[in-house]
Amino acid sequence: MIKKNLMLVFALGAAYTYGQNIDLPTEYISNTTLGGVNSGLPANVQGSPYANQEFVLGKVYANGQDPYNGLLRYNAYQDGIEMKTDKGIITLLKRDYLSAIIEGKHYRIENYKKNGAIRKTYFVEMNKGKARLLFKQGKKFVEERAATSSYSKDQPAKFEDENSYYIITE
Repeated sequence: MIKKNLMLVFALGAAYTYGQNIDLPTEYISNTTLGGVNSGLPANVQGSPYANQEFVLGKVYANGQDPYNGLLRYNAYQDGIEMKTDKGIITLLKRDYLSAIIEGKHYRIENYKKNGAIRKTYFVEMNKGKARLLFKQGKKFVEERAATSSYSKDQPAKFEDENSYYIITE
């Protein structure tokens, strides 16, 4: 209990110290796009890694606090919510207590099982209640393929949708 209180005091002190010069709630976000968003991708990639290419007005929620309005989009390839600021593009931390609403879709972190391992990812919550339907938006990167004969054509690199649905019962 004392450790938690001490950590809370330290975190609040750090937030107040830097809070005077920063106009975003930096304790909720992290810049994980150093080197550019989706850097290292070929120039001729077809499709987009985003659920919606453009940034749109959305809201970020943190446990019981007032929502923060910002320009948001969901990167389905990297599984992250990006926020556009005057200083660049930042990515929200993947924390259970954070969620976002983008174009009326409620994105929240949930645990799920894939290939025997438990993972955390963003889901779109389709409904609330004892049985919830969750939608997982994903994008898969397909490498460019050279033609195997003179009768076929080269296939450029592309992003393909990789969506799935999950049901959670409580």
